[in-house]
Amino acid sequence: MHRAFVTLAFCGICAIAQPKFGAPLIGVARDGQKQIRLVDGVAGNFVLRGAIGGKALNWAFAGRGLVKMDRELLVVGPTGAVMRRRGAPSGDAVLSPEAAFFPATGVLWQIGADKDRTVKVTPEVVAGTVMALGPLDAGSVPMAVCRGDQLWLLVVNVTTGAIRRELSVGGAIGDMACRPAGVASLVVTSDRLLLATAQELLVQTTGGSEHRIPISGNPAARPEIHRTGEQWIEVESPGSMALMVRLTAESEKLYRLPASGARP
Repeated sequence: MHRAFVTLAFCGICAIAQPKFGAPLIGVARDGQKQIRLVDGVAGNFVLRGAIGGKALNWAFAGRGLVKMDRELLVVGPTGAVMRRRGAPSGDAVLSPEAAFFPATGVLWQIGADKDRTVKVTPEVVAGTVMALGPLDAGSVPMAVCRGDQLWLLVVNVTTGAIRRELSVGGAIGDMACRPAGVASLVVTSDRLLLATAQELLVQTTGGSEHRIPISGNPAARPEIHRTGEQWIEVESPGSMALMVRLTAESEKLYRLPASGARP
């Protein structure tokens, strides 16, 4: 049977209401020194402002968000200010703007406005490698997982750690995301999956459509993509200037960050 990417709406997952930025703040991005910077301006004319913390291993932001340092997780508010800091396991984590999964411990953190919740998601439940988290809603979070060479989307209860639903992701992203020599990262939003290769950005919508957006880059590079604003994704690729991708209901459009965003 032909596999298709099934809409998250079918799973009861949708984006939570998020506080709006006061114009002209767009979001955040990582510069060439691996620092998270506030991004001002308008599409195509960006200004990188002050840094949030030191060297960032990972981040996700959409009206609010998280920044993972080596042994610390920063909770960032809608203005880009650090609201609080908490100790975290060393090394990388898989992030959405509202949740963090730590592969080494199997613990999922739900970051609340005034209280955080943690739950264990056992290796037997995951049965693979967690690649990305989607937007939190209705007590669940979508978790993109590589099981062998196939991508799955699990809907995980953030209270119990149990799976509410699991779906095999079809299409180009389902086939490419888990290849051993494949891409570095994946982004899950409420209405699409995005995957970057060295030379193109793959987009797969919840309606089942697929398209590819060319991006110039080193054919041997392993780019990273991150949720970086309410309507924005950042694409990092070694040796190239970072890209900002604006997501609208109809399309995606690429812009380049200033030179200070170039990757070493």
